Amino acid sequence: MSKVIASLEKVLLPFAVKIGKQPHVNAIKNGFIKLMPLTLAGAMFVLINNVFLSFGEGSFFYSLGIRLDASTIETLNGFKAIGGNVYNGTLGIMSLMAPFFIGMALAEERKVDPLAAGLW
Repeated sequence: MSKVIASLEKVLLPFAVKIGKQPHVNAIKNGFIKLMPLTLAGAMFVLINNVFLSFGEGSFFYSLGIRLDASTIETLNGFKAIGGNVYNGTLGIMSLMAPFFIGMALAEERKVDPLAAGLW
């Protein structure tokens, strides 16, 4: 196994170093790193909505043997709507924010005004 790893390092490492030094790849990486807190917050609410706030057969509460009454389900559906809004405000808007942060990261690498480059 050690020989396989050594041969892979010998072949792939120089290529990976060249790719890692490429400024556009670094800008994409750094742009998505800046979006990571947003991604984690959105993923947390997607998890809560789809695991804990789903009802019926196969849901979390059903598998525990808990049967919810109509008023509880209505209340939890309100929380599910809030989670949906958080999703739309985080993961849903990420497609607008990713180009901005990638442009900012590339501008920082080229040592020009990051805000202007992100908006351009």
